[in-house]
Amino acid sequence: MKSRQDTLIFRSTLGIGRGVSAASRAFRVPDSPNPTQAPKHMEETTLPNLESYGTQPDMGPLGTIIMLGYVVVIVLVVAGMWKMFSKAGEPGWAAIIPIYNVIVYMKIAGKPIWWFILMFIPCVGIVFWIIASMGVAKNFGKPEGWGIGMGLLPFTFLPTLGFSDAKFIG
Repeated sequence: MKSRQDTLIFRSTLGIGRGVSAASRAFRVPDSPNPTQAPKHMEETTLPNLESYGTQPDMGPLGTIIMLGYVVVIVLVVAGMWKMFSKAGEPGWAAIIPIYNVIVYMKIAGKPIWWFILMFIPCVGIVFWIIASMGVAKNFGKPEGWGIGMGLLPFTFLPTLGFSDAKFIG
């Protein structure tokens, strides 16, 4: 509890005179009836549970099934691309190296290697990927429609091409 002396010292450091003005009454801290009890505005409040903040909801077995399906598709695409690269006389391990696999893909398609830079440009990259896929399909003796399918649905057409009996003729 503040004494009258402390209040006067406090008020004098703020430049407030000895008289009690409206401003000093507005800034005066009310005395608490019990000095060991915190004022009402400082009482303990309930905080939200921060342990789960920013986490995704648990999807249970459905989430596990979806993730396993996704992993299976990725493995099939990589295996199909690996086989396709091997058929074209390129190293199969190139299928798992980012950027380098696109460079090898351009070589198999018979396109300039610098086209891999175009893959980073939105919209333009898709167009050039489809054109390169058409070149890959042609070099494996497949029709142009197959190349468009490889460009738009590589998760279906790459494993099919890799595991088929198609020969590299390019």
